[in-house]
Amino acid sequence: MVSAGLVSLIVIGAFRIYYLTDRSFVAGTVQADIQSDMQQAMRRITEDLRVAHRVEFTNKVDGDKLADGGHYLYAHEGMIVVQTENGVRPITSHYQESARYKVSFSESRDELGRLLPDTVRVVLESETPGVPFTLETHVQALNLRLGGISGSAPSAMLYYTKDFSAEEIEEGERLRRVCLFTAILFDPHDPKVQAMRNFRDSVLSKVGFGQRVIAYYYELSPVIVEFLSGKPAVIETAVSALRPVILLAEVMAQVPYALVVRVTLFMLALVAVLKRFPYVRM
Repeated sequence: MVSAGLVSLIVIGAFRIYYLTDRSFVAGTVQADIQSDMQQAMRRITEDLRVAHRVEFTNKVDGDKLADGGHYLYAHEGMIVVQTENGVRPITSHYQESARYKVSFSESRDELGRLLPDTVRVVLESETPGVPFTLETHVQALNLRLGGISGSAPSAMLYYTKDFSAEEIEEGERLRRVCLFTAILFDPHDPKVQAMRNFRDSVLSKVGFGQRVIAYYYELSPVIVEFLSGKPAVIETAVSALRPVILLAEVMAQVPYALVVRVTLFMLALVAVLKRFPYVRM
């Protein structure tokens, strides 16, 4: 009897150890699967947003924007999905029936609280019982059109496009044809042109006055291009006069001064150069 009792205790103990070990193994496997699922989803989100041409914080789907090639990223029934005009496609695994996720989007700021331009903060969280896990990343959209990220943050949904709309393509072609720098003064691939683009996007476009300067530049470009056409000596003078302005733009795009200060310094330098240009009367 004693031997039978001891055998029973040993069997029960062994079964309990096996049961607990098996549960721990299963729980560890589920946690690893969920973390891997979330990491893959975050990589997909990052890849999409980096090449986005337009990004908007929102909390509702606009059918017209879907029809125009738009994408909506959000959480639906515990899965992270991307909705297009072709339907809703999950980017987290739909085989993990017990896994539930949520996602949120907001503006990105540095350690001093300063807004990071053209950057979205993405937070992906597991709401799966017993598997708490959070991923966070800051994604800079590298191909945003002029105007930056729109909408009100934070939001539970993000709208973005990866292709230009017909209107944007038409507008881009119009601006390309009448852009003074690339139409007549410099080669489009010249580093000076890229420096001015960087200054336009990172400094001028961020303040109201700078946006008016950009609009005024594109408005005047066709007139100036027409005036300079066929006048190589005048073009050479203009290029020489603009070199210090371009250099200043490169510097102002990097220095940590307030945007208004950088725009003001740039405009003062531009006015000084224009006063020295013999074909301009100020």
